[in-house]
Amino acid sequence: MPIAPNTTFVTGAILTAAQMNALPFGVVGTQTLTTNFATTAPNTTAQASGMTLTFTEISGRIYRITAYTNLYPSGGLQAITFRLLRNSVQVRRFDISSAVLDTGFSFPQALTFIYTSAASGSVTFSTTINAYANNTVVNDYGDATYFRQFTIEDIGTS
Repeated sequence: MPIAPNTTFVTGAILTAAQMNALPFGVVGTQTLTTNFATTAPNTTAQASGMTLTFTEISGRIYRITAYTNLYPSGGLQAITFRLLRNSVQVRRFDISSAVLDTGFSFPQALTFIYTSAASGSVTFSTTINAYANNTVVNDYGDATYFRQFTIEDIGTS
């Protein structure tokens, strides 16, 4: 359970060690990619998109994982599945409808997942993409202007 903040901090009040330790630590990892990732056949199989971050998590801390992507169905209009994995196990799946995609340009997305660590230790987060149904190429597009980014932030204690 989160600690109660001091809402009426007055002269002589004490900020405790527990309150200081509960404060967010901020960004613990970030990766920026200026390269395009395109799936290869079979395109309906989840494929590592190149976004990977490893850090040491602390038990009881809350983390916000955000992937900034530019999804693009270059092989033809269709839905795209984007997955977030923790130590190679899926923790979040995002299915992006073909109704919001276009073969003429990429569709920027900020996909976010909030996670509370149950144990301390090294952990690797990564992403995959694949075509939802049609076996055609889909991309997580990236270049110097439309880069892909992966960020993990410590946002406090549980």
